[in-house]
Amino acid sequence: MRLKPSEAQLFNRYLADQSCLESTFEFTRDGQTEVRRSYHFVFTVAELRRMLAGAGLSVAALYGGPNGEPYSMGSPWLILVAEKDR
Repeated sequence: MRLKPSEAQLFNRYLADQSCLESTFEFTRDGQTEVRRSYHFVFTVAELRRMLAGAGLSVAALYGGPNGEPYSMGSPWLILVAEKDR
């Protein structure tokens, strides 16, 4: 079975008032276009701490990668460990 060629385009825009990256994907095949959107929200560590505190949780650890590297500005990952407040 052979699929006909298709075209995909990606458009991004940053919604500053919502700290959100909106990604619009357009897929076209046989002259028909399908559009899908996704939203990626951006939070600082301080904002995450406040949200967790509001839910009765506190941050126990922050890691900058899956091998337990320390988290710092520019880390490729943020792995956050939270625990229920006592």
